[in-house]
Amino acid sequence: INSIDANYATIEVSNLLGQVVYTTNNDLILGNNDIQLDLAYLEAGQYVVRISNETGSSTSSVQIK
Repeated sequence: INSIDANYATIEVSNLLGQVVYTTNNDLILGNNDIQLDLAYLEAGQYVVRISNETGSSTSSVQIK
């Protein structure tokens, strides 16, 4: 996550039914932030990842095999 200032971000992973299966809150530093998510327990399938903070949000999809 590239942050333009020190901030926080909430990361939510949802299944295609819209059920949140993982959530975490992370403190961010100015610049690039590497955040690892432990999703090994999730079943194979398509998921939606939403990253949000006070200035906006971004959504993408991921496939877990």
